[in-house]
Parts: sequence; C-alpha cells; structure tokens
Amino acid sequence: MRWKASSELDDANSAAVEFSLADIHGYSFVGKHKPDALIQFYGPFGEYVSMGNVSMQICYQLIEHFEQIAIQNFIPTPWLDPHLEQYAGLNLKAPIGIFLGTPDAVPSLFYDHALSIGGFVCETNAIDPHWVGICNKLDLIFVPTLWCKTAFKDSGVTTPIVVVPHGIEDEYRPVDGVLDSEPFVFYNTFHSSSFCSRKSMEELIRAFLTTFRHDEKVILKLRTDPSPKLAECKRRFNFSNKIVHVPMDHCSTSDFAKIYSTVHCTVHPSKGEGFGLIPFQSIACETPVIAPHTTGMADYLTAENSIKLEVAGPAYGEGVGNSHGTYFNIDEADLRLKLRYVYENWAAEKEKVVRTGAQFRDQHAWHNVLSGFVSLLSKLLESPDQTKSILAKL
Repeated sequence: MRWKASSELDDANSAAVEFSLADIHGYSFVGKHKPDALIQFYGPFGEYVSMGNVSMQICYQLIEHFEQIAIQNFIPTPWLDPHLEQYAGLNLKAPIGIFLGTPDAVPSLFYDHALSIGGFVCETNAIDPHWVGICNKLDLIFVPTLWCKTAFKDSGVTTPIVVVPHGIEDEYRPVDGVLDSEPFVFYNTFHSSSFCSRKSMEELIRAFLTTFRHDEKVILKLRTDPSPKLAECKRRFNFSNKIVHVPMDHCSTSDFAKIYSTVHCTVHPSKGEGFGLIPFQSIACETPVIAPHTTGMADYLTAENSIKLEVAGPAYGEGVGNSHGTYFNIDEADLRLKLRYVYENWAAEKEKVVRTGAQFRDQHAWHNVLSGFVSLLSKLLESPDQTKSILAKL
C-alpha cells in the first residue's frame, strides 16, 4: 500500500485556512493549493536564521528524492532562495507534514496531516512544559543533537525522537592566499537575538583584553549587530585598536565562508548550543577553533579537531523554550589560557585542523547527514499501514 495525495479543497488555485492568532504568531499559512503533494514542509524560508538555512537544505534533499513536495514559507518575507519558490504551496491533507521551527508556533492545522513530524532545537537541558504538551501531540520529532534529544526526553516528551544532524554546505572549505601573517586575528560572530550573555560576549572581551592588552599584533574581530549589551561593553572596556567591531551583514554563503580563511582562530565561548554552526563551519574551513565540548557541540567537537574550553558550573537558560533549564558558564581563566595557547602554538593547531578538514567536510555533507531521514520518510510513504511499527523501532 502507498500513500495517495488527497484534498477536500475544490479550488486548485488556493488553500485558505482559519486559525487563531495564538496558533501562528503572525506567521502565514495561506498559499496555492498543491493537490498532488505527498510531503508538506513548513519552514522559515524568508528568515536569515539557522532554521531558515536548515529548512532550505532539507528541502533540497527532499526535492531530489521526492517529486511530490509542497513548501510553505510561513515567514511573510521574500524567499532567501527564489529557486525553492516554484515548490511553494499547501496541501493540508498531504500524508506527511513536516514543521521546522519552535513547538509553540505549530499551527492547529498541522495536526490534520496523517503523519505530523516536528523539527525542533533547544540550548538547555530542559524545555518549556508547554512545548512538551505540543510535542506529545505529534507523531515524530527530529532534533540536531543528542543533547537536544536528551533534553526533550528528560522534560517529558514521549513522542519518538530521532537525531538528524545539521550539515555543511560545499562553500565551507579553506581559501588559500587570504590570510595575512599579522596581525594575529581571533574571530567571534553571533547575532544579538541569540543573546549576548549566552554567547559570553562580555567574558570574551574581558578575557581577550586581559590576555593581549600589550600585544600589539593581536586583535579580536567581533562580528555582531549593534545591541545595548555591545554598547555597554564599549563604554566599560577600552576596545582601543585591540577589538574591532565588524557590523553584521547578510552576505552570501561563499562570502561568509571565506571569512574563516582570513582569521587565525575562531573563538566561540557559548554557554549552550542546540548544535553550534560557527565552530562546525570553522573546522570545515580548516581554521582552529576554541569552544566548549558541551551541549550540542559535543556531537562533533573532539580533541582532534578543536581546542577544548573548560566550563564552570551551570548557568540558567534564557529565551523562548529555554528558560526552564540550564547550560554551562564558561571558565574565564581557562579562556585566557586557551587564547594565549593558540597564539603561541598556532602552527600546530592549524596543522591539526587541516588533517581533519577533508574527512570532516565529507562526513558532514548535507546529503550524507540527511540520508537516514530521507530513507525513513520513504519507508513511511511506502508503508503507511506500518507507521506505528516503524516509529516504534526508532
């Protein structure tokens, strides 16, 4: 038995649904009806965030393996990749519905799919109880790391959970001839909406200035958008010519990837990550990285590909869904030691990450990390009468 796409809508040109504002948080779930779609994907395809990129990468693989797919960009802004817009549409009765976002944004219409799959992430070791209730109404959940899976299960989620890691785009690879020998450049980047405190911006600024205040040939490039916390740090600390603030812009993937080849070391003292794309990308570009081997980063950071930053006890999480758990404070004394260590032993650390680069890129290529998820979707479509037994084995 195989799924057959079906629909109760007579109008082949549109699909309109009534929903409450509490369901959608301003998102859009109105679009052109696609009657033949077997997989309906909902994602933030108009947003420059990690979930927007992950949505695109998953859909690239779905399009390659399944012909009958419909995509709903629930962010009412232009698509980041116009190529995907040709697949835009809605089939609210498609056998499989996949929603990538936060549990509290799942619309009530999503449960109409015969099989509802949610893609979520968390930074802390526990999630919002409201999230738990929503997750337990779904048939399957996928998360990017073991850290997330454990947090969801320990919080009371009983729905089957599979780990579907993030992947690396082809553009993330080293670029020769763009690294100057001086000054020695440490690099840190994040968006302030991810919380300056979670990214340990103040700790990094203080540790760097304490370590290299009198070393004229060492700088920290801090690529982030303007924020009240950044303004406060500029007032409290004398950046002088030691810390260079680089405004964040929306550059292409290739241009962003090239940045890693223009710096000596990426330093990412984040208290918690659901996955942690910055250290991940840095390794793929064969640039040494300092980061904690904890939370979501523990799935791919090792002594062979990075410099381990020690942590110093639990820190309360913040933000939607994460304020009910903890992640880890970073050990600021160890951060100073690791900054100095990399500066004095850069050649050895560069050689180490170069040795692992090619294998790392291949192992984490999107088509490889998503192959198991694609195979699972194929089984579910081919054998809908065996859905329960398939999911029970996960």
